[in-house]
Amino acid sequence: MPSLFNILIYHHVTKGMTGTNIFLIQFLKALDRSRFNVKLLIYGEADSKLMTQLKKHANEIEYWHLPFLSRTFSTFLKLIMGFLIELLVIRKFRYSNKFHLIISTNPFVI
Repeated sequence: MPSLFNILIYHHVTKGMTGTNIFLIQFLKALDRSRFNVKLLIYGEADSKLMTQLKKHANEIEYWHLPFLSRTFSTFLKLIMGFLIELLVIRKFRYSNKFHLIISTNPFVI
């Protein structure tokens, strides 16, 4: 039975199985078991092992990564760039009426 409840999750990934990535996988598993439609929007540097785990439990995944910019910018500028992407993208989806719930796993509050 298809779900009528759509959820968007925005997550800034890092390489490897870090605590936040493990949390995201476990959270996606719980939502998958509850039969929610989940769209996962990822920004950052994800490896193939992590992407395989995420694809098992999300209905749709969008992955954005700009390797040139990530290597060029310092850590501080990466945070600012992540915040700007979150600000623009999440606000766009918030007013689209397509999703019932929007979750950001980032520490920025907008």
